[in-house]
Amino acid sequence: MNNNNILQIEMVSIEDLVSPDHVYRQYQRLLNFDSLLKGLQQELDHKLGAQGYGIVCLFKCLLLQVMEDLSDRELEKYFTDKQIVEIVATISIFGFLNRWNDSMATKLEEKPLSFAREHLSKNWEPGKHVHA
Repeated sequence: MNNNNILQIEMVSIEDLVSPDHVYRQYQRLLNFDSLLKGLQQELDHKLGAQGYGIVCLFKCLLLQVMEDLSDRELEKYFTDKQIVEIVATISIFGFLNRWNDSMATKLEEKPLSFAREHLSKNWEPGKHVHA
């Protein structure tokens, strides 16, 4: 056996490869995607009459697309046209609602306010969305 041709395999964890202060980890600490979108996923499943692709997965994929400047062609490698439409539609409605609520300084109702305080980062503040 020739010792020059020995292959060595090293096992590493993804946790070891991504720094603790990486921006994606910061998002993960800031947002509990599963909690935030669980009710919406249940509502979509009910309206569609079947389980969808998973709104948390789709939301994260579009977030990555925006953050990493990935084209739709890149997404097409991993998702069908129907999945891409669902991803874009979901994020678009969130974007519209976010802009609307910000522009109108919409007052947060008690239930969403308490939910946000429980599930978002301790540094989160409702700002102009709480009226005295």
